Amino acid sequence: MVTQIPDQKAIVIGSGIGGMTAAITLAKFGYRVTLAEKNPLAGGLMRGYTRRGFDCEVGIHYLGALGPGQPLHRIFEFLGILPGISLEPLGAGGVTDRYYLDDFVFDLPAGLEAFAEHLRAAFPSEQKQITEVLEIVNLSAARLSSLDVLSGRSMTFDLKKDFHPVNGFLKEINCSSRLRQVLSVITASVGVPPDKCPLYLWSTALASYLLSSWRISGSGARMAEICAERFRELGGTIITGEEAVKLKLADKSVKGVTFKSGRELQAPLVVAAVHPKIALALIPEGSCLPEYRRRIQALEETPGVVCLQAGIPESDHGPVPYNIYNLRVENEDLSDASFIQLKRTGKPDWNILTVIRRSDFQQWKQWENTFSGHRDGEYEAAKNNEARQLLEESRKILGPCENARVLDVFTPLTLRDLASSPEGSAYGIMRSVKQKFRTAALHRTPIKGFHVVGQSVMAPGILGTSLGAIRTLMPVIGPEILDQWRALFGPKE
Repeated sequence: MVTQIPDQKAIVIGSGIGGMTAAITLAKFGYRVTLAEKNPLAGGLMRGYTRRGFDCEVGIHYLGALGPGQPLHRIFEFLGILPGISLEPLGAGGVTDRYYLDDFVFDLPAGLEAFAEHLRAAFPSEQKQITEVLEIVNLSAARLSSLDVLSGRSMTFDLKKDFHPVNGFLKEINCSSRLRQVLSVITASVGVPPDKCPLYLWSTALASYLLSSWRISGSGARMAEICAERFRELGGTIITGEEAVKLKLADKSVKGVTFKSGRELQAPLVVAAVHPKIALALIPEGSCLPEYRRRIQALEETPGVVCLQAGIPESDHGPVPYNIYNLRVENEDLSDASFIQLKRTGKPDWNILTVIRRSDFQQWKQWENTFSGHRDGEYEAAKNNEARQLLEESRKILGPCENARVLDVFTPLTLRDLASSPEGSAYGIMRSVKQKFRTAALHRTPIKGFHVVGQSVMAPGILGTSLGAIRTLMPVIGPEILDQWRALFGPKE
């Protein structure tokens, strides 16, 4: 049983997983919450889209630490959204992710022990280095499993070690170039290159997927609908097609939100589940110190991505029960890794191929002042060229797939328009070694009652975004609720 606080209004801006987590949590503890979404349907990047009858994902390609008793599973249980989400475990055949680099293949398995065995078998001359790596990954897995970041227990970081770039650490312990390349692949899932990615972020991301890896069977839209249904069960209200443009303030305290349509809502608590730069734009000029505004505006973004969605007939290729990463190397270090996934769809005799590759905003900058549905033929030609390249890349691994049907290609401009992500950033603010202090406490704002959640405040991904939303709201909800969070999320006996 959850003790509720006195009745109070709250507004949550943005309905992705961060906004839904915040809205459900507040509603669960007695707040009267209105969830505002600028797009026609709630769900943010959870909700994909349909092309020629195929469900195409945008933001949910796989999830980590969702096994029974594991962190994301326990968070979903608390939110009440786990029933109804159709999940498919990866790693049942011994492989979660398969890495390809020229003639070298490495299989990332499910489980920390299996990971250790695979590493030791693949790199028999580097046992000492592997031991050092495993110590760090196991520590991160233990931190995640205890959910220290939620329960309030100490999560002490060693600034010299935990914020050291992962590639630098791997070189210092004399890992071979091939071992460095294999270990660095997971940095692609957080959008930070190995020479910039802090050791703690790398090890936490890797640990989450080693604990267990899952993907949604069917469409992520169903997950968005389940979140919306749960929120409404708790008395929440969803309004769509309403873009927040300005906070209503009094004495540097939030009093409500004004929307582009002219509509206004009143509330003493506003949670923006958006990029920090978008949240900053909501604060009226002169309402915060120039230093705060400059700090947020100067933050470096993670790169954008280009993504191919293609239908593959079952007769050409069946579904692949693991994810594929196609690696690219420059000067013996990992420079990029394309993500390839081929899974079943709701269409009989067809599977869907997703290929994602990093794509800098500069490549698409000439069309930045246009919006979806209003771009010229050159833009479409550029997308078609990307589709051919990505399809060819996947064919080198999967085989010919002669009857592939290209369904769609989305670019950094698509993400910019859909998720209000500056420069089409796929993973929000770059939580790099260089920005370790500038990215601290992004959830805090100089406006009383105004808080920011989303993938930028702690870490990207479903787990990182959910954790960040809950952690941001714990002091907001109050000490009695904090005690209950400790009980709910403490270590399982």
